[in-house]
Amino acid sequence: MVEDNPINQQVAIEILESAEVIVEVAVNGRLAVEAVAKSEFEAVLMDIQMPEMDGFEATQLIRQDKKYDELPIIAMTAHAMKGDSDKCFEVGMDDYVTKPINAEQFFSTLAKWIKPVKRVPFVHPRPQEIPPDPMESIFQTNLPGLDSEKGLKRLGGNEKLYTKLLCEFATDFAGAAEKIEAALQQDDLSLANQLVHTLKGVSGNISAVELYQAAVELEKEVKQKHTDRLDSLLTDLRNALNRVLHSVQSLEQNVTVPVREEALSEKSEEMDFSAVTSLINELAELIRKNNPLTEKCLVLLKGHLSSSLFREDLEQLEDHILRFDFRKARKSLLRIAETVGISLSEP
Repeated sequence: MVEDNPINQQVAIEILESAEVIVEVAVNGRLAVEAVAKSEFEAVLMDIQMPEMDGFEATQLIRQDKKYDELPIIAMTAHAMKGDSDKCFEVGMDDYVTKPINAEQFFSTLAKWIKPVKRVPFVHPRPQEIPPDPMESIFQTNLPGLDSEKGLKRLGGNEKLYTKLLCEFATDFAGAAEKIEAALQQDDLSLANQLVHTLKGVSGNISAVELYQAAVELEKEVKQKHTDRLDSLLTDLRNALNRVLHSVQSLEQNVTVPVREEALSEKSEEMDFSAVTSLINELAELIRKNNPLTEKCLVLLKGHLSSSLFREDLEQLEDHILRFDFRKARKSLLRIAETVGISLSEP
């Protein structure tokens, strides 16, 4: 999967992993071309608008090698215009799915291109099931600007992940309207379009429906270089964004996301050194490959390191992994390995 936005990554990964699809992530077209050359994939889900190299150029480069003629490349696009889908086919893509992601369309499209074959089962250690928190659903209250029922359905009912994505959205996009306005004032329509397009894709995936529609309308006018309605459409977008931000703020104030830790002692408890060594080495390898399965491996590691001695580093490691910041995740893991007494070489 080639996608530069962390929130869109996590939504797509949750949907794919719910069907036990194994996903590797590249954050731009250049890294996608490199990944395809190094590994064997059954399909490539290709975002269009990305930094460094967009999905069109990446697809053309992949297709230059004849051995990838049959590799299915499926565009993931928030562009709704017919010309955009036509361009996908012109550069060598086989199909496309739209954002916000619809799980039924997602899987039906993949099923067209991934042929069923007899495979050796992939076995990965699964963490013990964590019982649901004994708390009333945090999404039973009214949250203006959010269709939380649709958002949760997209994520398979995962309230913890949905809450995390909403908080990330509030952090990352709080100043989005101001940035768009500044780009328009500088007559930089290319930047304005890029900012609106990103906001549109993410707001759709978190089911901020009013904001999504406002972004659709504004993007349309910016792309067509119509300037007479931009001020009013930007006001609509700012108002819709503020409603979402206020709802997320309410969510953060009214709910304390529980930290699952048993009365931690300041004294390090006895641990299974062999198991911890194995998990740290496995986690290091997953991080090196930017593999989303790091989160599952981390759950197992946390189960062995229950002392408060590791609390801060584990929290940072988890945060970096959930944000797909694998470079920082590696540094946090190195500190944990050093504390445990395990030699883990620098990348």
